[in-house]
Amino acid sequence: AAAMYASFDRSSWTCPRCSELNPWYAPVCVARGCDTDDPSRKRRISKSSHTMVFDTVERIKEKWHPQLNKALADAGAPYADGRLGGDVKSAARAMARQQNVDPLLKVLAVLAESPAAMAECCTHPFGNYTVQELLEAAGRMRVATVNHPTTAACLSAFRADNRGMDPLAAMLYSALPLVGKAYATSAVGTYVVQKLTDYATPDELCDIAERLIDDGLSIMLDNSGVYVMKRLFERIAQRCMGQQHRARAAQLSETLCAAVCEVPESLHPVLGAPELKLPPLCNALAMAVPLPHAAALVPRICARVGSLLRGKLGPVSVQLLLAARSPGWPGDAAAQAARREDPCGLGGAAAEAVPDARGAELLRDLVCVVASEMQGEMVSWVTSGDPRCVQLCSLLLERLAEDQETAWLDELTKELAENADQVLCHAEGERLLTRLLSFDVLETGRVDEHLMLIGMTAGDLVHPLADAVYVARASVPAPPPRRHPEPSPAQPDARLFIKDNVMHIVPSQQQQQHGAMFGGQPAYAGQQYQQQVPFMPGPPDSSGQQGAQGDAQMFMPTIGGMSPLNLIAGSTLFQGGQTWGQQYVQKVQQRMSWLSGGPLSFHFNVSNMYVVNKIFMLFAPFLRRWTYSRQPDQSNQHAHFLPPKADVNSPDLYIPTMALWTYVVGICFTHLLGHSYKPEVMYAAAWSGCWSWGVNALVMYVVLRAMSLPSSVPWMELLSYTGYSYVYACVIVGTGVLFGRTAYYVSWLYCAMCMAIFLVSTLKRAVFQEARNLGHDMSRVNYMLLALALWQLPYLFWLSNVKLPEVTLLSLPAAAAAGGAARVAARAAMDATGKGGGNAVADSLAGDRL
Repeated sequence: AAAMYASFDRSSWTCPRCSELNPWYAPVCVARGCDTDDPSRKRRISKSSHTMVFDTVERIKEKWHPQLNKALADAGAPYADGRLGGDVKSAARAMARQQNVDPLLKVLAVLAESPAAMAECCTHPFGNYTVQELLEAAGRMRVATVNHPTTAACLSAFRADNRGMDPLAAMLYSALPLVGKAYATSAVGTYVVQKLTDYATPDELCDIAERLIDDGLSIMLDNSGVYVMKRLFERIAQRCMGQQHRARAAQLSETLCAAVCEVPESLHPVLGAPELKLPPLCNALAMAVPLPHAAALVPRICARVGSLLRGKLGPVSVQLLLAARSPGWPGDAAAQAARREDPCGLGGAAAEAVPDARGAELLRDLVCVVASEMQGEMVSWVTSGDPRCVQLCSLLLERLAEDQETAWLDELTKELAENADQVLCHAEGERLLTRLLSFDVLETGRVDEHLMLIGMTAGDLVHPLADAVYVARASVPAPPPRRHPEPSPAQPDARLFIKDNVMHIVPSQQQQQHGAMFGGQPAYAGQQYQQQVPFMPGPPDSSGQQGAQGDAQMFMPTIGGMSPLNLIAGSTLFQGGQTWGQQYVQKVQQRMSWLSGGPLSFHFNVSNMYVVNKIFMLFAPFLRRWTYSRQPDQSNQHAHFLPPKADVNSPDLYIPTMALWTYVVGICFTHLLGHSYKPEVMYAAAWSGCWSWGVNALVMYVVLRAMSLPSSVPWMELLSYTGYSYVYACVIVGTGVLFGRTAYYVSWLYCAMCMAIFLVSTLKRAVFQEARNLGHDMSRVNYMLLALALWQLPYLFWLSNVKLPEVTLLSLPAAAAAGGAARVAARAAMDATGKGGGNAVADSLAGDRL
């Protein structure tokens, strides 16, 4: 197969008529007005047979022409239900009978020898579909020739007439002058260009890419052209990674990366379209690193990982970035096997990708930056219930294990182990922890420590997990040798910052001493970004205290060869005091245990993600994304439901408490704007806020009592639900201060409606279930919930009923300017009338206005 593809005559030819130098694949002279044939080719269709060319083109432009269908059927590709049937085997059987293939070869020869006919067919609404079918049939003939060399005899005459090219190559290079931005982004041409790449050889793929790559970025951003770039770079990554074509493919990919670097604003739409626009960039990045522009693109992508993770499609985009592996590196085994078996990529060992250690280091640094952005939120990602988030976490851990980043694996395992009671409640979390602890790069001692921590957190749930982990580790081979000489500079203790839309990494002090590099380049730009550590303690001994004691003893005198610290530590008085202190601490912990393990601690167990989602729920409770159904906690025998940190539908007391304090500060601020603030105002606002909170909770309890359901909602949850009113009160007061009285009333109506919807949607999940179990009248329950919803209107109005200032906060600069102008005008008027003593009156009037 390699010898057959290498037999193409790729030498340019000079026109004997006009002396124009033509590319080797041009069948006729490209000079305007000159239509001279290539002397090295023998035309199968004579120029005088215009009628035959015309008839062939008309058949192609006609939908499912009978004669064309018969030619395809004889070649082993019959039409069936409007689609091309058959396969490579049927094409090989047809090629064994040479006379059956001749009608199809004549049609292909018309397109190969007449670029004008090819252009006319490819741009026709129906003709482009027929051209795609012809390209498919020619591609099957190519694969059949490779798999069954005995069938190559039927194409010998065609090859002799076309510089050694088979029908697919002849059609491809006949259409190659058409390939460009205008054609790749058109509604019909894009399909033909995509079909050209399906059976193309590495050289042909690179030739197509060279025609497109100068406009690669604009084609990739086009809604039609993006399909061409996606298909093209997928094929290049599959077939052009061998040693013979790797350099050319890398240079083409580098050109695309350079275009993205030159237009930084193009990176945002590319990263935001993970299904279409991001795959070609990921493939180009994996093939081009460590070339300069691709290496410069990696820190720019790292700077946007954080914003990607917060987006709606962020997990999908980050998964594609994590899946970008340097070809030939560990983790690329499946692609390597596909390259060896691909007949269009020449197959065999010559098609295997050549690994590049420098490029693998750059992509490893990208993986570590993703780990740093997800650090601290792994539990939320794993327990979110979104399959995309779980897949992202799994892929991240797989990539860290491939690159042997044990520091990050230990850090993320510790984070999950500390919250194992939440993680093990989900089947996905249990599978993820099992896979994580089974990686061969983790030492057995570290795995035992993590399992002990999980046992302290999750109790008996650790036993099935430990059994699964040890069974999996028993079949794991020995850890492979290190793949990188140094770990990534983006370690858990490193500092990351963004400057000029580029991610910079400040390695830890230990890495700086070893010269840690970001992808082979200095990870920090100067001394101003380095952390200054004036004192480094000595290495600890087995007890972990030698460094601190040694530094303390450097400045102390000795008594009889012993320091005063050692004398005090050895005395009986010191030991007795230490024992008494430990007992006192234990007593205090027992007395304050209601803060750490009771219902109050449960309702304060929140996270940043929970607070953001809860506030979003409060102000948009009508969205369908909220289920309002609390998730049961199967791992804890004392708690019936998951804490707020793991379930956004769970009530909490953190947001109401913070909202109450913000409400008190807002009341004081309104008095400050009205020049009526006194220290007693804060005390009165805090007291009235707490009093109204209790009254609202009592009203809700009375409503539940009237429905004969007093035990459906506990008191702590009642306080949580009623405390959310202060969130709305803060928004209402702030809107009035900023935008005036009209905006105040609009925000009051909207917040009251949101509070009513939230309360009714939340309470009915618990109330309806108990009412049905007790056999209560559901109409009565509905009326009481409606009354509770209507109660929010006067309650929120009373809660946010403050005296708004005459001048809003946004119009305060304009009012100040008007007051100054009034002061100047008043002084000028008094001076004009000669009443100098009136300046005080004018100043007073202007001051009142201000």
